[in-house]
Amino acid sequence: MSLQTCRSCSCGRSRIDSAALRRLGNLLGFTADALHRDMRYLLDSAEAADARLVFRLDAGCGAAYGFRTALELPCHRIVLAARSRFFRSVMSRRAGSPGTAGGAAAWCVDEAVLPRRFARALLHAAYTDTVDLSLIGRNSTSPSSTNSTGSGTAWSGVGRGGSRPVTAAMLDDAFQLYEIARFVEMPIVVQGCEDAIVEALTPDSLPHVLRWAAQPHASHWVH
Repeated sequence: MSLQTCRSCSCGRSRIDSAALRRLGNLLGFTADALHRDMRYLLDSAEAADARLVFRLDAGCGAAYGFRTALELPCHRIVLAARSRFFRSVMSRRAGSPGTAGGAAAWCVDEAVLPRRFARALLHAAYTDTVDLSLIGRNSTSPSSTNSTGSGTAWSGVGRGGSRPVTAAMLDDAFQLYEIARFVEMPIVVQGCEDAIVEALTPDSLPHVLRWAAQPHASHWVH
């Protein structure tokens, strides 16, 4: 049985026909739904997490006095390594780093590479294969800015069929997440951002999207 691809995204990876994957799963006695539930459980519960992504307070906000870090996200090394060649490279270089008393190694994240407000969206996609742009926080300095239940979230109910109009700020978030995903080599996030941007196209948003898509670092597929 051959797997037919739907299209290729700008990261060079091909999209796989989901119906073909379901048929393959039926032949092997395996369901993708069970795996999805298990991965979502690991994300939500942090059970057996062996690493933490740490976003420290800005200088002058208490970090120099030993206060607690602003945000720590538990995760599993094997998941991040499987989904991102960037994280796999980082982990291989820091394989000998000591963990805490609980055994989870702490990796301080450079926010020039991954601003904290995008971190939950990336982790969610790594575990669930779903890009949820509502997980992008609107305030990059807030420890809870990446909490999807807070008031500062974007992309919930927006788009051509949504209840709220798409704003330039929301599109800019999707553009930035796309560029971050390209840098850390997470194709599932790249594809999800492309789909969301296209879904959000309206006569009002089209000029803004086209200006971004024409840039060298933007998505050639969207363009």
